[in-house]
Amino acid sequence: MDKVDTKVPRRPHEVVQLCHGRLIPSYSSGYSLRCNELTEGMDRIRVTLFGPSLSNNITADTYEYHANLMLLNAILHGNRSFEILLSRGKYLPLAYRKNISNLISKSRCVILEGPWHYRLVKDLIQDRPVIYDAHNFETGLRRENKYYEFVRELEKEVCESVNLIITVTQDDMNRIQEEYNVQSDKMRLLTHIPTVNECQWTGKNSKSLVFIGSLYEANIVAYREIEKIAEALPEFNFLVLGSICSLPGKKNLPNLKCLGVVPETQKDAIMIGSMLALNPIMLGSGRNVKMVDYLAHSLPIISTSIGVRGFNPITIQEACIIIEIGDFVKTIKELDRNRDLLQKMSIASRKRYLEIKKENAISFREIYDELMSGKQ
Repeated sequence: MDKVDTKVPRRPHEVVQLCHGRLIPSYSSGYSLRCNELTEGMDRIRVTLFGPSLSNNITADTYEYHANLMLLNAILHGNRSFEILLSRGKYLPLAYRKNISNLISKSRCVILEGPWHYRLVKDLIQDRPVIYDAHNFETGLRRENKYYEFVRELEKEVCESVNLIITVTQDDMNRIQEEYNVQSDKMRLLTHIPTVNECQWTGKNSKSLVFIGSLYEANIVAYREIEKIAEALPEFNFLVLGSICSLPGKKNLPNLKCLGVVPETQKDAIMIGSMLALNPIMLGSGRNVKMVDYLAHSLPIISTSIGVRGFNPITIQEACIIIEIGDFVKTIKELDRNRDLLQKMSIASRKRYLEIKKENAISFREIYDELMSGKQ
């Protein structure tokens, strides 16, 4: 039976973030990095549902409730149905049900990390300001999905009801505004920039290629492509980081190693020591966070065009070769023979990362203070 933690703060926190997926450690995925770094340094509480796990994880600012039954049913239903089950309140853990009202009641502002919690908690929010942190244009991702109409209605309701909407790309902002007729003064652009200390790329003579990703549909499709590439290039080592490594049914290839979620220092060492980063993403919305992570680690990159969504291809062309998925094998072989080009790409990669950091002219703290002061 779940242990129900009924401890609540004696004074209101600034924010409560309602999330889904693993948050501990903070580098579990691009999503977890966004949720962590958005409110880092603030007085916050984060609550999430995740799985698979045998126990809940509770820290000073985070409540992770395992939702194994929800995850199992989502796998059985397919069609990215975990979020759908969550938004419908299906198979919610007892501990979550018991504590969510307390956590919201002890916070001044509610942040929705995606639209999925809204209908569960809208009656608990009362008069608190609500911010929708739109990691994606969710309706756009579900065009061919059986839950398209449900997701569109939900996202529309959220966009109409909240006080403020934050997007991670200008494209997503434009699409949300157009789809739901949202006024521009209700929206803010805040791209996600992982904080990475200066990294010196050491992979010029390496035969390793790295991919990082969490366990969700776009990365599952990308991982299957990496398996094909690894089979075609046995002379290279393929290193995979992140929760995508828990994907069932992976091929057992001698040159493909799934390392999982590793400590940050180990992750840094693996990335800067790799020849280049792979980004064979075939679907998605929002800015691809792994791309920023690759740039921050000074990595040369090969990507599909959809993998660089949220970027101006012209501004990253010296750091990233953008090609069709069918050309990955040929391009890797060509770069293996041109190590000087890899060196130039690495320099351009870190340079672009630093430029992106400067482009983020506004912080979430400023957005939050503006909202709470009543200027919104």
